[in-house]
Amino acid sequence: MSSVISLTTAPDLSRLNMTLFGLAAPPLIEEDQLTTARIAAIRANGTIIGTLLSADLRTAGILVTPESASSSSTFTFAERRAWLSHVRTIVAGHARHGYQTYVAGTPFERNDVDIYLKRDQQTAIPLVMIILLSVTYGLYRQLRLALIPMGCVALSLAWTMGLVGFIGLPLNVITSLLPPVLMVVSVSAAIHLLNAFLAARTAGMAHREAIDHAVRDIGTACGLTALTTMLGFFSLLVSPVPAVREFALLAGLGVGMAFVITFTGVPIALLAAGAHISYWAEAQGPIERFLERSLRWVLSHRHRMLIYWVTLAIILLALPGLFRLTEGTDIIRTLKANAPLRVSTEFIDRHLTGVNALELIVGLPEAELQPAFIRRVLAFSQHLRALPQVTSVHSPWEGLQWIRPELLADDRQLRVIATLLPLSLPLDQWLNVNAHALRMSIRTRAMGSDRFLALARDVKGQAEAIGLPVQLTGTNYLLARMSRTLVFTQLRSLGLAIVLILGTMTLALRSWRLGALAAIPNLLPPLMIFGLMGWCGIGLSTATTMIASVALGLVVDDTIHLLYRYRQARRTGHDPPHAITEAIRHTGRALAITTLILTLGFWAGLIGSFKPTVAFSFLTGLTMILALLADVLVLPACLLSGCRDRNRHGQ
Repeated sequence: MSSVISLTTAPDLSRLNMTLFGLAAPPLIEEDQLTTARIAAIRANGTIIGTLLSADLRTAGILVTPESASSSSTFTFAERRAWLSHVRTIVAGHARHGYQTYVAGTPFERNDVDIYLKRDQQTAIPLVMIILLSVTYGLYRQLRLALIPMGCVALSLAWTMGLVGFIGLPLNVITSLLPPVLMVVSVSAAIHLLNAFLAARTAGMAHREAIDHAVRDIGTACGLTALTTMLGFFSLLVSPVPAVREFALLAGLGVGMAFVITFTGVPIALLAAGAHISYWAEAQGPIERFLERSLRWVLSHRHRMLIYWVTLAIILLALPGLFRLTEGTDIIRTLKANAPLRVSTEFIDRHLTGVNALELIVGLPEAELQPAFIRRVLAFSQHLRALPQVTSVHSPWEGLQWIRPELLADDRQLRVIATLLPLSLPLDQWLNVNAHALRMSIRTRAMGSDRFLALARDVKGQAEAIGLPVQLTGTNYLLARMSRTLVFTQLRSLGLAIVLILGTMTLALRSWRLGALAAIPNLLPPLMIFGLMGWCGIGLSTATTMIASVALGLVVDDTIHLLYRYRQARRTGHDPPHAITEAIRHTGRALAITTLILTLGFWAGLIGSFKPTVAFSFLTGLTMILALLADVLVLPACLLSGCRDRNRHGQ
């Protein structure tokens, strides 16, 4: 490590002296027993209190700067993890005799996030597989049939994650969502294909004939749903964040491969199973009763009007929630309350200056330091200390504020002290006269990106007001900017997803009227979810802003299957009410089953360690339920009101 600053190594700048050998400052603590006068002097030392010692003198801090802080190439990933583990071991070893020790900081955040993600993935993948297998077995009551969708899921997941490993992509908050998302998405087509096969067998078709009929019957609709789901993921490719683009590309390719595997593997598996697969006419279960009740509501004019009014009320209720949305990009607050890193960070925030920092690079006007410039920097530092979000300010000249005034009275002497002071302390990386640069560090409590960027704007404005050329930088600042850019870019990608998906549906169905009607039930669930987030105070984060684009690509699947069947019924001469009845009775069961699987699959992510990914899992699953209700209630009601008999053969 490059430096360690603590109470035992820190110099006392208030007793700085000019000697024949240059500047000299005695240690802050020179004797074993501190006198009352020395304690009072320490309490008055602004560079110590809050940074190395709490105001109540009960908590001591140690600032450790690893070598990788200035050169990331000095540490490999394994070496950095070993170093962090060694630091934690040392710290834990001093938690004796009633003392508590805490360790936090950006390197530990990155390390712990990686560990949590891997642990969540190792738990979530088996859990999703168990959920999928349990639901499919409960529906089909045959292990052979239940294993067919699982085989498609396993092959799709293996292909996609194999591609991830081959490319060498790292695991992060975004890409960790890939396995569970891909697993629940890739099972949908297999369920539709199996249901079509069983329906054909129940209707009296031979085994091979039923397989061929199922593929031809739903192949086009499933292909279109795969395409729209891929477009939903691909809309995220406009993001400037590499992790989001990687997720979008791999998820889209994974969905496409899942479609190929399903329509290749399922027919082969059904042929191989042959006579071992039994079939029967389904009894009136809860799914069928729900669908029949939905049909009665839609076909009844009085109930249909109630659907319209309820939908309007939901929209009016959700819209104000959109204006209450805020950013929620504080990585520490996304951890569970008992996570060691969060506990340590919050403790340091309460008792010391916190672990977050806004770094500033101040341009030096000349190679030779001028006293006027030095005093301007000191005045700027005093302004920063007065900001409520700022806990402390660090710079190579910060100690000048506690040096005896007589040492700084002369401009020439001030220039000498300002030039030599950093060189006598472990702060030589803070001042580079040859590079015309001076570094300042503003310590803050943990906060979201919106508040952090607001602070950065205030700092930048004050620097410009007094004529200081300042460049904002630092890990926390760069992450905050990236989070802000990510949130708004992904919201813009939603518009692209809407255009691509609904445009594709319109072209595929060859009807702008059906495309326009399809927009209503598909835009309604994301609107409700974002409105709910606003009312419940769930912030927009890297994960939650992906809900709309991902969910839109999924919820449109149900709409496609219903509209495809509705359009076929209209072409055979059915009027709108009978066409809607035919569409819901033919596809409703499969839609309900896939919604159940998607919902439970996404809700498996509730065991995650990060609140945004937990929120993503819960809200995406809830979106699936809302989408099903919109498709069996709102969409048929819109079709009955928007379609005319004169369009019978075109729709």
